[in-house]
Amino acid sequence: LESGEIAMIDDTEKVIDYYLNKNVGNRVSLSNMKNRKISGDFRFTDFYITNKKGEKVSTVGDGDDLDLIFEYECKNPNDPKNVDIGFSFHKEDQTMLSVFYSSYTGKIFSNLNEKGKLVCSIKKLPLAQGVYSVAIRALVNDSESDRPLDFVYSFEVFPGHFYKENHTSSRSHFLLDGTWAEKK
Repeated sequence: LESGEIAMIDDTEKVIDYYLNKNVGNRVSLSNMKNRKISGDFRFTDFYITNKKGEKVSTVGDGDDLDLIFEYECKNPNDPKNVDIGFSFHKEDQTMLSVFYSSYTGKIFSNLNEKGKLVCSIKKLPLAQGVYSVAIRALVNDSESDRPLDFVYSFEVFPGHFYKENHTSSRSHFLLDGTWAEKK
């Protein structure tokens, strides 16, 4: 049901698939979002994911290279110092799988333009097949400046080329890049 109307009639599995995937690729307008904590000069205005061609995407393959794009604005240009951007990936049941801040790599932003884009590049996406949501947060001088209280994006991962042999696991959410050898 959607708005009191029947949205789909089909096999149970297909209807559940439709329901789970109907929000895939949904982007929340951050410019006008009210459900957020804003306490500083830095705020997000948009978020999306692009592939290696720079195209906005909502479906990616495991092992793909992609960029997470954080558009922002500052009330006082060049004023926010020590800006730390973070995001988290969540499963469909909202369980957090991973958190990654720019500071984890030693990158803290300062002297930002009034408006701009910050990019986090992910090489060889290690998420297994499934639907994932993204939450984002900005810290300025270790204090929260902007945090949307809802997920800002959802995307689907399909079996790709993470492994040379196209093996997938329905029991795991992360794929590991390792080697095997026999030690004598």
